[in-house]
Amino acid sequence: MTTDQRKKGPLREFIIRNANQRHFNRQARVHRAGEKLDHVYLLEDGWLARIRTDRDGSAAFTAMYIAGDVIGADALSGYAIVDDLIALTNVRVARVPLTALRARAATDASLALDLAGLLAKETIFLREALFAVGRQPSDARLCTFFVQTFHRLVAAGLADPAATSFDLPLTQADLATATGLTSVHVSRVLRRLREWEWLQFHNGTVHLLNTEALLRHAHVASEIR
Repeated sequence: MTTDQRKKGPLREFIIRNANQRHFNRQARVHRAGEKLDHVYLLEDGWLARIRTDRDGSAAFTAMYIAGDVIGADALSGYAIVDDLIALTNVRVARVPLTALRARAATDASLALDLAGLLAKETIFLREALFAVGRQPSDARLCTFFVQTFHRLVAAGLADPAATSFDLPLTQADLATATGLTSVHVSRVLRRLREWEWLQFHNGTVHLLNTEALLRHAHVASEIR
């Protein structure tokens, strides 16, 4: 499913009208950490992740993107982007120069408001993620990740609210990177969730076996749209 199924708004409409398209294969680096980010991207198809890697080689997802998400607007702050932007699947993106977006936002109040809303939602999501990593036990943390991802797909029009499964093109190692757990720990938690008949994750598909139990166990204070 693609961004065409999502309500666009002034920011996305501006990008679509003025962008050039790029395609990247799975595992390709769309942006290298530390390099100047000159463009803002609209993910039109596929999945992307921002990944930060420490000196010792340990890595963490700092964001995960689905079709319709705008990426790189925080570069308007002038700060360097210290994360790699990696394609989790084959992806298609539309991109516009950062300078063009900055100039348009200075004269278009509706676009500037849309941009502010995007940055506010990213801040809310980061607060949720900080709470999950800092306070939640491993099983609740994974439940939160799965529920949040499903909510985002539903809000984007990429999944049916009544669906009992959804695609999630991640490996168990990716889940560990996304949630701050080890791969061994993720494997144990997934086994417990399967034994409890709450959820099953197999070959990139999440099967929701007991949505009520997942919602009780997860911490999703804000529905990110």
